[in-house]
Amino acid sequence: MIKRLALALIILAFTVGTALAAPLTAKIATVDTKSIVVTLDAEKAPAWVKKGAAIKLKGLGAAKVTEVSGKSVTIATPKASETKVGDSISFDKAGTVGC
Repeated sequence: MIKRLALALIILAFTVGTALAAPLTAKIATVDTKSIVVTLDAEKAPAWVKKGAAIKLKGLGAAKVTEVSGKSVTIATPKASETKVGDSISFDKAGTVGC
């Protein structure tokens, strides 16, 4: 019984921590017709930022990570043409809820 309760508390803490994590911020380095390359403001990309990861771009909606190389992340989005080089952008895991 105690093991189940401890496991439930660990899962709850992980879920809440993930849901309340702050979005990543980055600067747009290049813009293509269907993708953008951003340079992260963070020291390195978190573990969830990996090739194939579904993300949510603030103001642009759903997108997908296509490549990660150090602080540089390539993101495929149908709304890439709505962005400009040098603009700041923030993104988070798809499906997470923030405040």
